[in-house]
Amino acid sequence: ALNHVTCKPMALSTSFPRWSSGRDAWLLPAGVALGAVAVVLLRRWQNSWRFVGRRSDFTEGPCGWEILPFDSEGHEACVLHRNGQWLAFNRSCPHAGIDLIVGGDIEDLSELDAGVVIACPAHTYLFDPIHGTCLWDATRGLPETPPLQTYEVYERCARIWVRPREKPKPVSKEDWDQARADALQLAAVDKALARKFPD
Repeated sequence: ALNHVTCKPMALSTSFPRWSSGRDAWLLPAGVALGAVAVVLLRRWQNSWRFVGRRSDFTEGPCGWEILPFDSEGHEACVLHRNGQWLAFNRSCPHAGIDLIVGGDIEDLSELDAGVVIACPAHTYLFDPIHGTCLWDATRGLPETPPLQTYEVYERCARIWVRPREKPKPVSKEDWDQARADALQLAAVDKALARKFPD
C-alpha cells in the first residue's frame, strides 16, 4: 500500500501540524494539488490585473466622463467612466506625445458605427479607446501612427483593476476606408466645436 503524506488535524495552538502516515489523519495529495492550482491561478490573475484605485477616487473629467489617473510603468494613464461604460488608456498620444485628456476630446460617434473615439488636441488624430487603433491621421492613407496602449477595466466592490490589452494588428490596405476615416474625423471635430462653442 502507498504511504501518503498526511497531516493530523491541528489543535488550537501556535504549533504547526505534525506529518505522519497514521489512519486518523487526513490525506494531503488532493488538497495540496488543488491548493497549488489555486495559488498559480491567483498569481496569474494578480500578475495581469493591477489595482489602480476606488470608485471614490474618481474626479470630474473631460466631456462628462469621470476620471481616475494612474501610472503604468512610467506612463501616465487613466480610467474613464460614464453611464456604465469604462475606458482605460495611456494619456500620451502615440504620434506627438501630447496629453489626450488635457484639451483632447472624447466623442461618441455611434451614429457612424464607431462608438467612442478620442481626438488628440494637437492634430485631431483619432483613436479607438478600447482597442487603441489609430482611426485617422494626416497621412491620407493607412495610418502610420502606432496604436494607443489601452486596458481592460474590472470593477468589484468599488475597487478598480486594469490590465493591458494587446495592441491591435495594423489595418490592411483592403480594410482601410479613407472616406470613412475622414467622416469620423470631421464628425469628431464638429461635435467638439458644438460642445465648446454652443452658439
